[in-house]
Amino acid sequence: MEDTTAYLAFDIEKAGCLPIRHPVIAVGVCLGDEDGLIIEKKRWTFQVQWPDDLKNPSHYGDFEPRCWEEFWSKQKPELIAELKQDAKPQKEGWNDFVKWVDELEKKYSKIVLLSDNPGYDLGAIDVNLERYTERMPLRYASTTGDYRSLIVSDDAYYIASEDTMMAVKEERLFPFVQPDHRPENDAEVVFRQYLVAMELKHVYSMYEMLAEQDPEEPDAEMTTRTSGKDFYI
Repeated sequence: MEDTTAYLAFDIEKAGCLPIRHPVIAVGVCLGDEDGLIIEKKRWTFQVQWPDDLKNPSHYGDFEPRCWEEFWSKQKPELIAELKQDAKPQKEGWNDFVKWVDELEKKYSKIVLLSDNPGYDLGAIDVNLERYTERMPLRYASTTGDYRSLIVSDDAYYIASEDTMMAVKEERLFPFVQPDHRPENDAEVVFRQYLVAMELKHVYSMYEMLAEQDPEEPDAEMTTRTSGKDFYI
């Protein structure tokens, strides 16, 4: 086992808002290290009953009608085709997911979870882990029962101004990945949000330290770094 920390960002796509009634369609992860490097991106897709007609369904299958009409019906056909391709039965797919997570536990001494919506995403994952694999929630290591840290990436991410965040998105997120409802890509967005948030936190900490040293004359460079589109990290 490596004495290192791995950062596991995750995202899901679902057939509706209820954790049990509406099944998970796909889980995506982006695994990164302490240096901000992406180690692996991966997706698991699960078999669900899709509507009988993607444009004018007479029945919605496993899908919440509102979720289908407001979200899924507006997605590109190629995305839906991708999510249908190689989809596994729920039990088989979730057990494959657990096997992958268990292998991570053998490799890394600490795994930190990253999410932009843990109440929804992590809640749905935990329901299905119990239902199909009899595993403890994802925040617990299966081998030791240790409790994992969970960081909500966009809570930390929005500590800056709106202008700053737009600049960060244009310079630090969108050149690398676009949120496109492929959960492994959306998980990468979560991971990169976390990296930006940690750098923002570092910059603001430096600014506060300098302000405490000389509150009348804040450092000019640091002021630039924390304001508007001139912000850089």
